[in-house]
Amino acid sequence: MKVHRCNTTRLWCPDDLMIKVWNCLVNDFRQPFDRSDYFEAEKCAMARGVVHYRSQFSYDRGYHTDVPYFKRRYQLESFFKRYRFKEDLYTDQELNDRTVEKFLAVQRELKHPSQLSEITFRVVQTARRFAKELLGNYDLEEHLKLCRFGKRASVGNPLRDSYLDIKAQCLSGSPEHQDWFLNKVLLSDDLLYDACKNSLSTVEELFFPLTTDALTYVSVPKSFKIKRGMMPNTVLGHFYSYGLGRILRDRLKKGRIKVNGRVYKLEPLTRLQEKHRVWASQYSKTRNHVTADLSSASDSFTASLINRLVPREWYQLFKFGRIQSCRIGDLTVHLNSFMTMGIGFTFELQSLLFYCLLRAMQTLGKYEGRVSVYGDDLIYPTKMHSLVVRVFSELGFTLNKDKTYVQEHFRESCGGDYYRGVDVRPYQPEWTGGSMSGGTKQAFLYKLYNGLTRRWAPQEIGSTLELIRREICCMSGSHGVFYVPHEFPDTAGIKCDFPPEDWWIPSTRWYFQTDTWSYSFKYLSETYSHRFVPSQTIYYWDALRQAVDDDPVEDIYTSIRDHTALLWEEVKDQKTGKYLSTRSRVTGKRFRRLRPFVPKKSGRSRYIVKETRS
Repeated sequence: MKVHRCNTTRLWCPDDLMIKVWNCLVNDFRQPFDRSDYFEAEKCAMARGVVHYRSQFSYDRGYHTDVPYFKRRYQLESFFKRYRFKEDLYTDQELNDRTVEKFLAVQRELKHPSQLSEITFRVVQTARRFAKELLGNYDLEEHLKLCRFGKRASVGNPLRDSYLDIKAQCLSGSPEHQDWFLNKVLLSDDLLYDACKNSLSTVEELFFPLTTDALTYVSVPKSFKIKRGMMPNTVLGHFYSYGLGRILRDRLKKGRIKVNGRVYKLEPLTRLQEKHRVWASQYSKTRNHVTADLSSASDSFTASLINRLVPREWYQLFKFGRIQSCRIGDLTVHLNSFMTMGIGFTFELQSLLFYCLLRAMQTLGKYEGRVSVYGDDLIYPTKMHSLVVRVFSELGFTLNKDKTYVQEHFRESCGGDYYRGVDVRPYQPEWTGGSMSGGTKQAFLYKLYNGLTRRWAPQEIGSTLELIRREICCMSGSHGVFYVPHEFPDTAGIKCDFPPEDWWIPSTRWYFQTDTWSYSFKYLSETYSHRFVPSQTIYYWDALRQAVDDDPVEDIYTSIRDHTALLWEEVKDQKTGKYLSTRSRVTGKRFRRLRPFVPKKSGRSRYIVKETRS
């Protein structure tokens, strides 16, 4: 396999290219309608600058138009939703301020809960009965078996140090969490005890310097209008709450409840995303079910509401898993929210509680139809929408009007957008304003190309794809444009069955044999720096846990940087350049010495050009 390094010395800002791509899309989309004024006002506004364009248009997608018109307009309107220009409508500081202000506004509103009407009180009581049936009895042994350390940043562990072996030596947590971990977990698990306690530290030295009573509120990119707020948990807080979240996930997988004389079996959360998309497609035609989304859903649960909805034993367990204060800059805020993003059971608990609330409304109103919940993505019968709005309002929840669809021929759920039964999901490039290096630029361009062709036929956006190919060609120089099979990552090259025969585009060579099909091509490969792992015990402990896990859950982050499995490399002598070996104590045979490592979490990705032959 040949390896070539990308030119990473020159920096490039993609803003101008993104505007050109958007203009090309406008021109491509005009052709089927034969209208020169199609999207002309928006195009003129963009010519005056991104800030002017963002501030001028509040879009009406036109839910009474035909599918081709709607899909094209929806793509153009959404193209820059997750892309932030270097000079955008809001600065980084303004986005942070908007995110924090929204969070604080929710905390202020939760201080003054509204009085529950008789119907809402009955809904809560019925939902509590359903929650009790689904939760069952708590089992400490089951809980401990499902606990895991987190893979991302936590209190005392910034992202650059969020490795398992470092977390094992940095057991941050509240005093209650540290006492629980010591007595319930550490003293009964010899392997974990060896991993957490090094030869220079006592148990007390491990714990006390890392005691905390407040989490830190941070924001991460979401869209050009606002960021997503979250609070990285402590190491032990995540360990405890993740185990509770896994219990809830198992309960939802096996749960059954009785509604209006019928027994309903819940769908496992791992399958619901795909099913929600299928149902959203169906209901965009029939309109007999609503797809709804909530604003600040997890932040809107209060302690009093959780206490009303779940049995007292479970309420105490959930309460023990949270820290009641957070720091926003120099400000310490008491949380009126019971759970927030960053707590290990937030997603599963809100899924269970919203499901129970909707089923309770369906039971009391005797509505027929499907009820399904994935996080804060809700599906329920259209006839009960007015009741949902009333009850949720009294409980402190706010339906997101921009993402709740009732009468329109449009439905959106779990990453699927459908109009009259047709998938109209637009491609939305993601980037936060600034420059990128050469290898990252090539990867960005390939991802842009593949993202568009996944949603549009090449003949529909011909000039747009030609523009991107020419930009790739100029960037890659003598390497040309890479064409790769469909199973390769979006950043590796242009995905295709066979490379095109455009004479003006330098491309990789594909070889074919008479009897067996083989090929040779270049592609762009993402690489990471290695970090040597000095202590492997905690990785061994984590691997044993995963080996007995009946239903492993993928983390929200799927990057190779977050994999906890050790990788191994052969060790060379620095003087001679020869591989070092060691002798087996059992067989006496010699083997090459291996050194454990994991990919580094900090730093930007590096891209190199590789060539393969199959």
